Amino acid sequence: MTATTITEMAPAKVNLYLRICGRRDDGYHLLDSAVIFTAFGDQISLTPATTDSLTITGAFASTLNDEHAVDSDASNSNPTPNLPTQNLCMRALTAFRDAGGNIAPIAITLDKQIPVGAGLGGGSADAAAMLRALNAYADKPVTATTLEAIAARLGADVPACLRAHTLRMTGIGDQITALTLADDKISDADNAAAMPVSILLANPLIPLATKDVFTHLDNNGHGSAGDISQLAAPALARIGNDLADTAIRLVPEIASLLRLLQQQRGCQIAAMSGSGASCFALFDTATACHHAEAILRKSGIWAKATHII
Repeated sequence: MTATTITEMAPAKVNLYLRICGRRDDGYHLLDSAVIFTAFGDQISLTPATTDSLTITGAFASTLNDEHAVDSDASNSNPTPNLPTQNLCMRALTAFRDAGGNIAPIAITLDKQIPVGAGLGGGSADAAAMLRALNAYADKPVTATTLEAIAARLGADVPACLRAHTLRMTGIGDQITALTLADDKISDADNAAAMPVSILLANPLIPLATKDVFTHLDNNGHGSAGDISQLAAPALARIGNDLADTAIRLVPEIASLLRLLQQQRGCQIAAMSGSGASCFALFDTATACHHAEAILRKSGIWAKATHII
């Protein structure tokens, strides 16, 4: 193991669309979703230590500082069985060692910037970043196949977050294929240069559990979105989210937030991500995106202007 600190980004995950395609006998729902990741997210740091420890810092540290708190933000309805109730970073460390990874005691720092229970993959992104960092830091790393198997055991969204690039999730989230966004670069009017797609993340700071949304789901969904290979991000977002109506019934503030996003200058499309309550909006320019961020923050809404990676 190296004697220095290693850091790993845990980018926020956004479901541009989410379709329900049925339900298995074990309760898991079959999904179809295009997933992107952003330049904004949490950060994991590992440092050599005499005993394992986890310190949580950042804007949303207080939500997770109970050692038994779990930031579970999966895209499906059933919890992962046979795992202790603890932060997913510690679960990842235990699972990594159980799978044959050899790593000495470490001090883990989780800089928590993604809202908890927000539909932005926070807990899953953290677990995935932890696995990437552990494998890079270990005296004896595991194979890529083993790392993916560990991710799948930790939660339905963790394998996607392990890859952390634009992809399509099907099945219960376990079937992952790479996806290239059509026209994923836009011209920024401020500098006439090709820029990444600007996206504004927003959340009413009302936690919404994935399990609750699926429990109250009263529709069978719209099924597969079909061929999406030629679609740009706004077109993918227009496919819709089959969980949105249920989430809005549970948290009506989501509907108000979507209306506010849609009213912002330069907004191409606004939609809910995952099981909510976070929403997102795609913008024509980075300038418009940051302007909208300032407006929402003045309204007391958590908002973050960023871009797709």
